[in-house]
Amino acid sequence: IKKIISESGGNVEHEDSWGLRDLSYRIQKQDQGFYFVMLFDLEEAEKITELTKSLNLKKSVLRHLLLKTPKNGISGAYVTQFAKT
Repeated sequence: IKKIISESGGNVEHEDSWGLRDLSYRIQKQDQGFYFVMLFDLEEAEKITELTKSLNLKKSVLRHLLLKTPKNGISGAYVTQFAKT
């Protein structure tokens, strides 16, 4: 995912692994998933659309959420849950 962001002209500012956690409800027959948070800077709206499409196609990504933060902060935030391995 960091590679996709950097190839799109973005910059990963911070990355945090929350580890394996129980999911609130079962998703794709999974009760647990690895949680990751990434803060990144990606200005172009088309690139964010491409990133969303890429995340939707990855089988290891159960859920993801992209958030836009204020201009004076980092412009993007990424939260996801990966399938248990």
